[in-house]
Amino acid sequence: MIHKLDHAKPLSDLLMGEGAKANVAPQALVIDVDDLARATTLGDKPSSVDMLFGCTNNLIQLVECKYRVGGRKKDRKNLTPPKKSELEDKICGTKQLLSDEDLGAGFAPALVLLFSDRHIEQARAWVNDYNAGKKTPLYKEMTTADFLDTFFPV
Repeated sequence: MIHKLDHAKPLSDLLMGEGAKANVAPQALVIDVDDLARATTLGDKPSSVDMLFGCTNNLIQLVECKYRVGGRKKDRKNLTPPKKSELEDKICGTKQLLSDEDLGAGFAPALVLLFSDRHIEQARAWVNDYNAGKKTPLYKEMTTADFLDTFFPV
């Protein structure tokens, strides 16, 4: 799947561009969906997740980086949760971007949301609220280390 789409980028470059700490990831290739959205010929550029990649069971994993939920300097403790509607729009927009591609794969059921270590506990509370009442969780919060251990083990 990764070879069928343009806009492949090393995972470490994409994570650092989104605010992760330097040199945190292997050089595995992922699709930079924001790049794909900028290059689309659709009239309205859809909102999209940050990256996607192929994972087990012939599924495509969508990932949104939320490293910057904290404010600047003195406001750093004032965390701003991502809006559930914003996340839903990003999932729909990404699927719309890929609708013309012959991917030969389905989408993983949960959107992975990456948070910094210092925000993960608060993020877990937000994600629990978003998943309330769902049989299958639609969102999964992770730190960068958990994400790499789960999807890109060394």
